[in-house]
Amino acid sequence: MKTAVFSTKPYDQEFLEHANEQEGNELIFFEARLSSLTVKLAEGFDSVCVFVNDPLDASVLIGLKKAGVKHISLRCARFNNVIITGHQAYFTKEALTRIAQTTLINLSAFAKGEELINRVTAS
Repeated sequence: MKTAVFSTKPYDQEFLEHANEQEGNELIFFEARLSSLTVKLAEGFDSVCVFVNDPLDASVLIGLKKAGVKHISLRCARFNNVIITGHQAYFTKEALTRIAQTTLINLSAFAKGEELINRVTAS
């Protein structure tokens, strides 16, 4: 799955690339936060992967839909009913590895039409 990864720090890229070796997704990394000003960067991508501080407000979600994005992965520990990756002492090697693995497993499962590990639905 072709994925735009926003708010990327060098350690994010390192762990996501390593975890992706087994998954085979196409990851394109952006240092910029996803926002209404940067949402156009998502054009041509199947999915986006954002950090917990990236605003996913209405303008961004509408922009992602217009860009053809079908999936949003969140790199976060926990946020009221939105859990994509499990929280573990965030800056440890083990935690970053597990967060990267969970994110990429979800991307691959979504691309294959399989059940997601951490599925969030709007109510």
